[in-house]
Amino acid sequence: MKGMLRPVQERVVGEDALEPHVAIVAAANPTDTAVDAYDLAPAMANRFLHLDWQFDSGVWLDNIVTGFDHVQYPALDRILSADPSTRRAVVAGQVATFIKNNSRHLAPEPPKDLTKAGKAWPSPRSWSNAIEVLAQLEPEDMEAARLVLEGLVGHGAGTEYLAWVAANDLYDPLEVMNDPSIVDFGARPDKLFALAQSVTALGLLSDANWSPAAHVLTVFAENGKPDVAMPGATKLLNQLPKGKRVPERFRAAFMALFQHTQHRVVAAA
Repeated sequence: MKGMLRPVQERVVGEDALEPHVAIVAAANPTDTAVDAYDLAPAMANRFLHLDWQFDSGVWLDNIVTGFDHVQYPALDRILSADPSTRRAVVAGQVATFIKNNSRHLAPEPPKDLTKAGKAWPSPRSWSNAIEVLAQLEPEDMEAARLVLEGLVGHGAGTEYLAWVAANDLYDPLEVMNDPSIVDFGARPDKLFALAQSVTALGLLSDANWSPAAHVLTVFAENGKPDVAMPGATKLLNQLPKGKRVPERFRAAFMALFQHTQHRVVAAA
């Protein structure tokens, strides 16, 4: 079992990386219905997305006669996000903000109960995996998001995260990058922090996104929220596209904080 830990999480076997099209899937009967069955070890369980499968007698009856040759399966491009890179930036900002305000869900001890430890529970690894899977889903597919979160970080943490997202009515960072004036800078700090985190992640995706993201963070600082924007501004500054000069407005907005942290800022020409 230990020898499978790295292939399952890192998709590397010995010296060879698995091809992107290779899926890692495991199936097992519940321990109370299988002979000599045992729960997964916590380290292995924490690497998997756990999904409970219920036998559908109707589907079986409809297809057993034809040998299941005519079963219709939904195409992946109908249920997956059309832009997972952008979606990941949004989700990562949301998860980071939720964990910042609910740190008890980041790295609790593995469950003492072996049955619970052999299923989904929150950890830095399982939250990271949740971000990667949620990035593949369309934002309105809440049922799939619920299954993903319950299968990776557990019912409690997953339900609390979805409730937090719904209650905070978070900004769409793409809309804000197009028009920062829609932001209410008197909103709750965690709502603004989530926005700044997602905008930063989008700004680091490509050189074309850098300037719009830097502009949004500049507006944060000019509206009395430089502390919220500073972590993202530092990341953008450290990833300044080759040949690009730091915008004067951006430099002015964060100069005092950059000087305090000993960052060297080159003004725009």
